[in-house]
Amino acid sequence: MLNILYGALVLAGVMAAFMAVHTVYVRGHGGKETRLSCGGCANQENCETSGQGGCEGQKTARFKAVLFDLDGTLLDTAEDLNAAVNAGLAAYGLPPRSVEQTRQDIGDGTKMLIHRSVPQGTDPDTEAAVFDVFRNIYTQHASDRTQVYPGIRGTLAALSGRGVKLAVITNKDARVAGPFVRKFFGERFECIFGWQKGFARKPDPDMFDRCLDFLNVRPEEVLYVGDTEVDAAFAGAAGAPFVLVSWGCREKDVLEGLGAAGVIDSPSGLLQFV
Repeated sequence: MLNILYGALVLAGVMAAFMAVHTVYVRGHGGKETRLSCGGCANQENCETSGQGGCEGQKTARFKAVLFDLDGTLLDTAEDLNAAVNAGLAAYGLPPRSVEQTRQDIGDGTKMLIHRSVPQGTDPDTEAAVFDVFRNIYTQHASDRTQVYPGIRGTLAALSGRGVKLAVITNKDARVAGPFVRKFFGERFECIFGWQKGFARKPDPDMFDRCLDFLNVRPEEVLYVGDTEVDAAFAGAAGAPFVLVSWGCREKDVLEGLGAAGVIDSPSGLLQFV
């Protein structure tokens, strides 16, 4: 009887130690078992602290890389863009735009944003002058009101934990994009492609191709994530699968007709595709 009791106590101790370090085994693609150790966010892949990535290696990812749009996908930038737009419009006596109007105008770069913001029929010289004011204001105040969408940091951490390469491709000017992304996400992304002279803007696949070359992956090995019809056309032109998010700049019913692998309502929903 004492031997049985002693054996039970030893077994209980082993199980307690097992749970304390959160060491588990999961079956990945191809039937192989993968050993992993979970940190403070075990079983909480959408935890908000970027340093807590859940169980690193918990799943074998279907894709080698996930490429993200920026405005409306990772960051809610509409208020800062709207403030700069209205500063440009006010400088030339033009009527202001609401935040929601600006949100709908986002997607094709800042020059197109201004083109959509000025009244129809505005002469090109005035439009160019409005853009100059906008650019100066936005460069100085691009992140005054901008926020990371809830759940994004935790999802990025979970993806990194699976060994997935992460990148950003945006029509935002490269001089703004790099520092802007690093301010909110540190060094989470392996590369950040913003528009610069010599690059074609989305939906042309130029920046997509450059990013894939940098990451050394093929189109079918990446998943693109965006929030507008421009993003859908961009991924389609590059020959890559894509997912669209419903919290950005377009209504869900618009997104559902664009041929995405899925339209997700929260960042954690992305994990089912990766």
